[in-house]
Amino acid sequence: MLATFLNSYWQSICMVLGSIIISIMLALPISYALLCLVINNKSNRLNLTKLPGQALDLFKYIPFLFIALLFVPNNDTLALPNYVMAFIPLSIAGAILLVNYIMREMLSGTKELITTANNFGATPGQIIKFILLPHKAYDLIHHLSKTIIHLATFSTIAGAMGYGGLGQIAAYRALENFNLNYILACALAMLVFIKAVAYTFDLVSHTLQRR
Repeated sequence: MLATFLNSYWQSICMVLGSIIISIMLALPISYALLCLVINNKSNRLNLTKLPGQALDLFKYIPFLFIALLFVPNNDTLALPNYVMAFIPLSIAGAILLVNYIMREMLSGTKELITTANNFGATPGQIIKFILLPHKAYDLIHHLSKTIIHLATFSTIAGAMGYGGLGQIAAYRALENFNLNYILACALAMLVFIKAVAYTFDLVSHTLQRR
């Protein structure tokens, strides 16, 4: 019983960490391209600053995680563990959240900095690298922590749909037999993971802030 629980706990952690890595790989180039468009938009004819927020508002009220899971390829064909297959919808969710956080944070209160840098002839890449990133590093780390916590919640939903992890144990073993101890153990294990993530990123954020 303990071995099964620990294995499911490890699957949940792999879901979250694997999907956040893929989410970052997806979100960074998209955010960079959107930021370059906004910085180059000197005439303000294109209001791209609201685009990520509108995209998130479109999806956050829809359980698109369930929809994305329907498009996961047949596991029998790919011969991959169920929790690995959950990377696809979780990565989509994480990428949407990260793009929204990055765009909102980078463009919040930095209009004068961007305008001044543009007037001095700085390229969008230079503005992002030397002005926006140092100015917003602390807040971006905080938002990355929030995204990981969101993915931990999404991984529980994916597990309840049969994709492994603590969610699957809670749905198929604990709830069916109404094993309260198992339910509390799953909730406590996920809470410990979330608190560990929050504490770790708080330390990193405070370290960056001191510099």
